[in-house]
Formats: sequence, C-alpha cells, structure tokens
Amino acid sequence: MDNLRFPIHYPKMNHLAFNRLCHQGLQASGYDPIQFEIRSLEVCKSTNDEVSKHLRSYPNSIVLSMIQEEGRGRGSKIWDSPIGGIWMSIGMNIQSEVIELSTIVVNSVSKILNYYVKCNIKDPNDILVENKKICGVLVESKSSGSTFEQIVIGIGINIFNEIPKDLIEIATRLKDHCDPPSIPELASKIAVEVINDISKSLIS
Repeated sequence: MDNLRFPIHYPKMNHLAFNRLCHQGLQASGYDPIQFEIRSLEVCKSTNDEVSKHLRSYPNSIVLSMIQEEGRGRGSKIWDSPIGGIWMSIGMNIQSEVIELSTIVVNSVSKILNYYVKCNIKDPNDILVENKKICGVLVESKSSGSTFEQIVIGIGINIFNEIPKDLIEIATRLKDHCDPPSIPELASKIAVEVINDISKSLIS
C-alpha cells in the first residue's frame, strides 16, 4: 500500500461496515438490497465511472472509494479526492420523466450534514459551512427525449481529509466543525437518503 496516499494516521476504511450499513438502511426504507450492487474500494479513477460500468449488469449501483485519482466536478473541474473524505457515486437504471436532480440530491445531503453542522446550499450543486465549500454534487444522466434512462450521482464531501493550502480560504471539512461519525456510517446514511428522495421525486 502506498504510504504517501494512505498515511499511517488514517485508519483503513471498514469496507464490510459500509456494505452492511447500506444493506440495513435500504431494507429499513423498504428496498430490496439485492437490487443494489454495493462496493467500497481503496482507490479508483472515478466513482461515477465505476458506477456507470456496473449499471450494465445491475439495476442500481453504489460505490464508495477511499481515494479518487481523477475525481471531477461540474464543467470538467478537477475534484481533489485524497484519503479521508467521502467520494461516492449512486447509479440507477430508470424510466422516468426528466427532472432537476441536482437540487434534490443537494437537499438530501444537506439534511444529513445538518445533524452535525449548520450548512447552507449554494445553487446549483454545492454545500457550504461558514461560506466555505464542504460538499459538491455532480449529476450525469442518459436520456431519450424527455425520459431518463440512467442517472449517476457523484457526491464528494470533505470529512477528515487535508484541505490543500491553495483552497484553505474557500474549502472546509467536517472535522473542523464537529466530531464526525465514521465514513462508512455517514456515507451509508447519505446514500439511503438520496435514493429515498430521488425515488419519491421520479415521475414514471
């Protein structure tokens, strides 16, 4: 394992805990966990790309990675994704009228984060704490006319990760505002909340 990317002071993520907590949360919300491919990785290029690949074989996919090597934001911006953050994507094969998903997802994530710190939403896809960015959302979709066929939602949240010096004035992390829960616990709560809110909003 690369000690530069996986420093000794960062505990190895409990991958089984994330999978188990997602299963429990989905089941408690009335979903069949078997319909969801759930994976947690140490490193990947992009969780959105990982989810997109696996939607060829599964109706729904959730991927959490400790590190993203080529994380991206809106407008092809680079999203710094070192160890210590939540870098997660949720994908669904659906048939639904096209709706504005970014607002739904940002509100879902904000609901969960507000249990730990006061957040504000900056349209269309950012969440701020004390006017500094803590979370960004990237929605990618495939559609036919006015109907969604596939949606992939990328969620990046600064939790324990170091903020680069050149971003310190505009970005923050949850650790600087509270004692955060574990990444598997928080990521699984957010995944289930997002899936719930999207499912309620989709129009067949």
